[in-house]
Amino acid sequence: LRKLKTGTARIAFAAESANNWQLGLTILPVGLNYSDPTQFRSDLLKVFGEYIPVAKFREAYEADPVNAVLCLTEAMEEGLSRIIIDCEDGQQDELLRRLEVILQDEKPLQPTEQLHRSQQVLARLQAWKGADMAGYDAFSTQVFAYFEKIKSLKISDLQVNGQKNNGEVIQLATASPLFVLGYLTHILPTFLIGKITKAINGDFHWIPTFKFAIGVLLYPIFIWGQTWLVGTIALHCGWPFWVKWAYLLAVIPLGYTTEWWLKQWKLWRQNRRAAALRSNQPIDIAGLTNLRQQILSSIPN
Repeated sequence: LRKLKTGTARIAFAAESANNWQLGLTILPVGLNYSDPTQFRSDLLKVFGEYIPVAKFREAYEADPVNAVLCLTEAMEEGLSRIIIDCEDGQQDELLRRLEVILQDEKPLQPTEQLHRSQQVLARLQAWKGADMAGYDAFSTQVFAYFEKIKSLKISDLQVNGQKNNGEVIQLATASPLFVLGYLTHILPTFLIGKITKAINGDFHWIPTFKFAIGVLLYPIFIWGQTWLVGTIALHCGWPFWVKWAYLLAVIPLGYTTEWWLKQWKLWRQNRRAAALRSNQPIDIAGLTNLRQQILSSIPN
């Protein structure tokens, strides 16, 4: 959680004091918890906290407005911290992300229950760090080493856990023509939006904001331009006039199809890779399985 600015508290106090503290104004913390904030269409869990009555700070404001503003802002920070995953630093955030992957593959939970589980694990990690820094660091190193290993083998934790997925060849082959068309439709604007975001923003936490803002501007331009190109080609080839409008209407369904196809293709390849490793490098897979079990048994609970 980033440090909050005091604007909300100052506006709230100004409104209440100007109306003799009769407005009954409250502030509602809302936690936004993304499964992956850098990815389009990732899951979002909204959690509403407890209302904070502004009039509760009336005496403090009348005695010392500056201090009251700081107190109300601190109350908002505490309210937000209780309804999000509030890590101490980036390293701890990365550690918890990896533990979430293992725990969710081991025992899938719905978003609300998953949030509560992650909060509990985080609280215990922080307590562990405070009580035994050496043990905490050793555990962190073990977790990061595990994920570096599966990355080098081009598989995921899902395959180490022995689970399979629905990336079937027949489904992929059947949908491949739609995938090709959807990929050609979306690759250029998607690629440029990502490149521009990286060029003008160096902060990981602001990637979603920049992607959205740039996408709102660029995506319609590219889609309309590509629709015009399809219409021009259709005109020269003697195709019906409605071809370009059919293409425009298909843009969103093609995008969903392409997203699904790429995910299934990646999972299918990982499954194939894992099957080959079990046949050709059983010692590596056995070592990963044991390391995974060690991590699970060491997760604070």
